[in-house]
Amino acid sequence: MFAVGMFSTLLVGLAGMGGGLMAFPPGERDAAYLNGAPEQTLIYTEWASRGEGKEGGEGVDGLVADPEIVQMIADLKSAVMSLIEKNAKGAPPELTEHLPPLLIDLVGRSGCLYIDYSPPENVEERLQNEQWLDLAGGFQVTLIINGGDKADETEQHLLALMAVALQGQDVPDSINELPIPNPFGFSATFDREGNYFILALGEGSLDRARAGLKGEVKGLGESKTFAQAYEAIKMERVGGVTWLNLGRLRDEGLKVAGPFGAIAGVMIEQLGVDGLNSSLTVSGVIDGQIATRSHLETGGKTTGLLALAAGRGLKSDDFQLIPADCDFLASFTLDVPLVRKTVIDLIQEVQPGLMGNYQAIESQAEKQLGFSIEEEFLQAYGQQMTVFDSPAAGGLFATSLTFAVEVTDAEKADKIFAKLMQMLEGSLPGDRSNEYARRGVFLEEREFLGHKVYFVNTIGDDVPVAPAFCQTDKQLLVSLHPQALKAHLRFLKEGGPSYADKFAEVAPDGAVISYGTFAADKMVELIYSVIPFGAQIGLSESQRKGFDFDIFSVPSSQAILPYMKEARSWVVRTETGLLFESRTSLPVPLMTSVPMNLLFMTVGRVSKPVQFDRVQEAIEE
Repeated sequence: MFAVGMFSTLLVGLAGMGGGLMAFPPGERDAAYLNGAPEQTLIYTEWASRGEGKEGGEGVDGLVADPEIVQMIADLKSAVMSLIEKNAKGAPPELTEHLPPLLIDLVGRSGCLYIDYSPPENVEERLQNEQWLDLAGGFQVTLIINGGDKADETEQHLLALMAVALQGQDVPDSINELPIPNPFGFSATFDREGNYFILALGEGSLDRARAGLKGEVKGLGESKTFAQAYEAIKMERVGGVTWLNLGRLRDEGLKVAGPFGAIAGVMIEQLGVDGLNSSLTVSGVIDGQIATRSHLETGGKTTGLLALAAGRGLKSDDFQLIPADCDFLASFTLDVPLVRKTVIDLIQEVQPGLMGNYQAIESQAEKQLGFSIEEEFLQAYGQQMTVFDSPAAGGLFATSLTFAVEVTDAEKADKIFAKLMQMLEGSLPGDRSNEYARRGVFLEEREFLGHKVYFVNTIGDDVPVAPAFCQTDKQLLVSLHPQALKAHLRFLKEGGPSYADKFAEVAPDGAVISYGTFAADKMVELIYSVIPFGAQIGLSESQRKGFDFDIFSVPSSQAILPYMKEARSWVVRTETGLLFESRTSLPVPLMTSVPMNLLFMTVGRVSKPVQFDRVQEAIEE
């Protein structure tokens, strides 16, 4: 029954597609899925069917129903079907007849995937005898997809494709408890229950799924822990749900780890993550935007690794020095003294013998820097760190980034800044021996509006950036070039609208430890300035290889821009854990992390051309 296994793999792949782009805008949820999964299931993920959208609607509903987007999707389908037919020459006609419509239909269907585990008896004995398959046999993995009103057609497509794969062997008349052979010997079955298609791996998993779908046993929906977490982050239109029972994952993992489990348990406690009991993520649509909400239950702890989430909550006053016109902003707080103390405590508890090495390294660093880390550096600077881009400063969506660190003790900060600039100057490979023709990299100092501005000046090499530095009595500022700093210093002197008022309007309740936003319309405009050229080059080659999709099918910017809204994301620390939320107008995975991703990409791209080694070699010559 190799064919059954092949189609089962196909269904798993389609499940991954269904939970992402394909589920937006979301259609109706299927309440039966939460009953299908066990009450204490380890991992559960569910996705709704794909909705139709609404022409002229708000946000993502209007986007997917826009005539140009609809036509593009139709052209893509046609191109894919054509490509399959071209590449299937000589193959059985049933393959091209049944596979494409099956794929197209299933990616828009709702479904769920869950994993549970029941450890076998005598775990320690099995570990000693290295009976790994016996331990793995306790896993139960179940995939359920609702075929809806086309369940019969889906079954016929699957049976027809099985006939092709079996090459003349007998094919069953229906999908009913079809066993899936595998080299590991565990139970694996493919089944149909009403309109539901079930792929069940593990002993008893099929019976459990059937009973759950019929409401005969308690399911995940009746779990108090799940219900409490869901109540905190629920939304009206849900497109996907993902649940991790972290507490049980930890406990079951420690059980089957044998002697190593005791060691791992101590390490988990020392790292302060023993309070991580569950994680729930819900995605859907709010005010036309794709929204994602997550709750990580920590028990309210801020010790160990969770010290990274112990920063003070951001307030509107924290954005008084940030321009209101930012098209890109990422701000967060970090309690650096607490993080340092946590690291020291962990070393003392886990490896006390290394404490001397740590102290020696810190003492050596203080000697080279010329200031005390604990008594000067950590007292000079505060917890807030912000990266922003202001069009008024010449930025075009993250092209003029400025990094700002909160200053809390200006006197100490000035001394530290002066020493850092002195060290930077001494480390740059600049040759001043010829006053008429300098060559190398130099740190220059200029006065601007009563502030000292330093910038890295490269002479004799093609380096596109000139990192600039300045420190006021409130901020330590770093930018990719002096122009951004000068524009910001003018903003600070002349005043003007700040981001404080905007933040006050949108700030969620609780301790906001991270906040990010970017102008999605500006990003689309920037991308569309190059899309026609890049797309033509790429599609020219793909058409040559038989993919019949040309540049005319690419939608114009006016098919996207009217539906764009400002994208935002934030993290809130609560008494029970951490709440993550994001809003974006584009149905693209990870779009809400664009602020930080673009920051790292920009730094990475800029750093590649900066080849100071070549400059140094030229100087030495």
